[in-house]
Amino acid sequence: MRCFVVLCAITAVLGTTYPSLHEQWAQWKEKHGKVYGDEASESARRSTWQRNYELVARHNRDTDKHGFKLALNQFADQSNEEFSKKYLSSFPMSWTGHHQSTSVDFDGTPVSEQPSRLDWRKLGYVTPVKDQGDCGSCWAFSATGALEGQHFRRKESLVSLSEQQLMDCSWPYDNYGCDGGKVGRAFDYVGNNGLCAEKDYCYLSYVWKCMDSYCTNKVNSTGYVRVQSGNETALLGTLARVGPVSMAIDASGYQFQFYSEGIYSSTQCDSTHLNHAMLAVGYSSYYGDKYWIVKNSWGEKWGREGYIRVARDGGNMCGIATAALYPVLG
Repeated sequence: MRCFVVLCAITAVLGTTYPSLHEQWAQWKEKHGKVYGDEASESARRSTWQRNYELVARHNRDTDKHGFKLALNQFADQSNEEFSKKYLSSFPMSWTGHHQSTSVDFDGTPVSEQPSRLDWRKLGYVTPVKDQGDCGSCWAFSATGALEGQHFRRKESLVSLSEQQLMDCSWPYDNYGCDGGKVGRAFDYVGNNGLCAEKDYCYLSYVWKCMDSYCTNKVNSTGYVRVQSGNETALLGTLARVGPVSMAIDASGYQFQFYSEGIYSSTQCDSTHLNHAMLAVGYSSYYGDKYWIVKNSWGEKWGREGYIRVARDGGNMCGIATAALYPVLG
């Protein structure tokens, strides 16, 4: 009887003409290209998918309360524990590097002197959304995103840069490929070695041998600048002045895993347990609710075509301003 009540409640939320769970499972598999090795594997994944289905439906019944919606995206056949182990950093994210150029970049410019809204995508600073695949390489994508923005700022040329080179070659800087890394250390590597374009050093989603000598036309940096930790006003001022900024966030919890649209504000995260690197590309507001525009590296099927809106001036939501930084190009 309990299962029947739950199913009826879900049906009421989704609409009486909504396809059956069996049909939705088949549609979801086709949409995301899911193929399982045998019947037992598929049955196990189907069970996980159905549990996530119920979580998403329950959350979406109270969308007005939460302020954002969830969706059964490509990660819906994974438990949150499985998802976290595969896509989030296995050690705490921070801005730590070896040879940073300075520690703080905030000169006290009043927020009133900054534009009320800003989107660097519209100004040519941001490459299309990328996909890190089954690899915990978010740190490399966050680093290239910030470097791409600074390169455009200086050269007025948007060039997609190589995450694979960072994965293959920055091990001496204590980065660990698919097992995680730190953006500051990636900038340290680029400062000493330069970074190839994506077209010359393509992404594989696994670590291979270092081939950083195979390209000659590289982007170089002289260090990086850290934004005052935990200060959203400093983050806004920096973002408005220099372009996209690397940052880290606590992405644990099923709500982040299945985010679809709206302004993300969660009690499932904190401001110190940072496990996922991303790229802040702007800020705005919706009927008075302020938010950050943040680029992810999980493909366009996640979130708002690969982006998330995170609550701004909400007490450093999920640590978005805890470890923000950007590179200085040479």
